[in-house]
Amino acid sequence: SKRKSLCKICGNPAFGNHFGVLSCRACAAFFRRTNVDGETFCPIGNCKIDKHGKFYCKKCRLRICLEAGMDANKFQHDRDLISTSTSESSDSSGSFSFSQRSKVPKSMANFLGRPAFILSCEPDKASKVKTIVDVTFLINQAFDIFGNVDRKRFSSNSNLGRMTKKFEDLQNEKSSNLSTIKVLGLKESMIFWEQDFLRTARWLSHFDEFQELPLSIRMQILKVAWILWGRLDKLVKTANERKNQQLNQNFYMIGKDVGIDIGNFEVDVSWCTNYSKEQLA
Repeated sequence: SKRKSLCKICGNPAFGNHFGVLSCRACAAFFRRTNVDGETFCPIGNCKIDKHGKFYCKKCRLRICLEAGMDANKFQHDRDLISTSTSESSDSSGSFSFSQRSKVPKSMANFLGRPAFILSCEPDKASKVKTIVDVTFLINQAFDIFGNVDRKRFSSNSNLGRMTKKFEDLQNEKSSNLSTIKVLGLKESMIFWEQDFLRTARWLSHFDEFQELPLSIRMQILKVAWILWGRLDKLVKTANERKNQQLNQNFYMIGKDVGIDIGNFEVDVSWCTNYSKEQLA
């Protein structure tokens, strides 16, 4: 059988030539991350290596690396293409310039300041009026929910148990009538967003560690979590309604006791943009 080469530093099996010396990966990694310019003197000067090739003295290990011929000048930098470090480049004139690899890629969306899906739209149709929606009343309702948590119905000892029961309770909050809408506009969007925001607040309020956080932090978490939680909530309700009422695969729940048939459904975007649906598609 072919005889294995041994590391010149520790005597373990070698894995190629590293920094000018046949060595194992462990010794190569040690030399790569060690400050070669630092103090390499050890008072003992000849610390032993155990039978498994392990060093107990880093200074003696570094000394052996240097004596074997490892050269720090052979370090290779900036090999990682995703590195965010500054790289040095040369232009045709011979002068050097520095560029950051972490720069945002150049694109028409960045240049024009518009999302990619409306790049080809007419600029004169872009609205220059910003609409601000006052949701103070909604924030106040969330504050009330966080401050008045009803735990009597959920006696589970664990947070997960209480949150699971609360989620099931929210899923069961429905009337006997399920309606279908054919147009989703401003009024409908605001109603459904309000429902999602408050339902998320009610669900989070049954998490003890969440309730121990400062009120401002709880509100920040709610602000970033309600959209995703609302989507998951609707998917669960959709699955339940399809199972219980044998609805077709085109039916989706979009709010409390309200659903849509995506085969017979229209979105009115005139309240939030001057672009047509065709331009936004």
